[in-house]
Amino acid sequence: MKKIFLILTCFSLLYISCSKEDEVVPTPISYETNVYVGGYQLNANNKYVAKIWKNGLATELSNGLNDQYVTSIYVKDNIVYAVGYEKINGVQVAKYWKDGEATLLTDGTKDATGWSIFIDHNDVYVAGFEKNDDLKNVAKYWKNGIPFVLTDGTKNAGLYSIFVKNNIVYTAGQKQNASGKYEATLWTNGTPSSLTLGDRNASAEEVTVVNNDVYVTGYERLGSSSIAKYWKNGIATTIGDSNNNNSKAYSIFVKENDVHIVGEEIYTGNANAMLWKNGVPTNITTGTWAGANSIFVLDNDVYITGYEDGAEYTSILWKNGNNIQQIPNAIYTDVFVEKIIK
Repeated sequence: MKKIFLILTCFSLLYISCSKEDEVVPTPISYETNVYVGGYQLNANNKYVAKIWKNGLATELSNGLNDQYVTSIYVKDNIVYAVGYEKINGVQVAKYWKDGEATLLTDGTKDATGWSIFIDHNDVYVAGFEKNDDLKNVAKYWKNGIPFVLTDGTKNAGLYSIFVKNNIVYTAGQKQNASGKYEATLWTNGTPSSLTLGDRNASAEEVTVVNNDVYVTGYERLGSSSIAKYWKNGIATTIGDSNNNNSKAYSIFVKENDVHIVGEEIYTGNANAMLWKNGVPTNITTGTWAGANSIFVLDNDVYITGYEDGAEYTSILWKNGNNIQQIPNAIYTDVFVEKIIK
């Protein structure tokens, strides 16, 4: 029994000693954050050049011979996607770029626009619209270049946003009804649902899905003014000041049940770039004509793109309300933030 005890004791000591010697202190993981902004800028030949700014450094996607525009961007696995359109012989051609390589979505016979891009697995989804022979805008999206038509072309319609989750394709935009009014509309796998009654003009500007909840932001006309609002699972919440101001909401980001929305609010001849968090408004700018058009939230940081139109038109990227990047004579249209391991 003593022998057994001594062997066990020695083994225990050896085990403890070895475990201490082999103990490895984990190396802290280091991350870097890359901020991408999509848009376009006027060149010396008075042509718009499609561009992406990564951490403030611009990459040109077009050669400046034709007007080209970036309207939306998406980054996945260090691959940068952008969508927009090019004017060729006076016709708008919808297109997207994958790491700078362009793919045309339409043949250039009729005006078309790519307005929003989303990547699901390795599939590229683009939302937009194209004119038909009757010069009506037809709402459609493309999956890997293959078009899916959502309206019959008898009335105008367009898609401004696309989101894919669990093989369900959500698109948001507007469609004209029989009385000529535009309804804010959400399509789910091509099936439309009107978010407004159709008695006044309205538009759905962006859709996002968190868990099983579908959020859409946009605005609705009230007489000669507009009112910013969002819908959660079809139920509307007004966030703009319905008493005095004219407001529009353009972009939404939902994180941990916090609903962040950006847009603009116009009052007495001025316009403020606005952030609404859970319906509470914050002026991003004051005292000048300005607006905000895109938002991305990462960790505790809020990134917003927009503009100020003072002595000159200036596009701005705000981080937590601070101006961290600005360029004159350019149009910022979208922001996307990626956090990667160094």
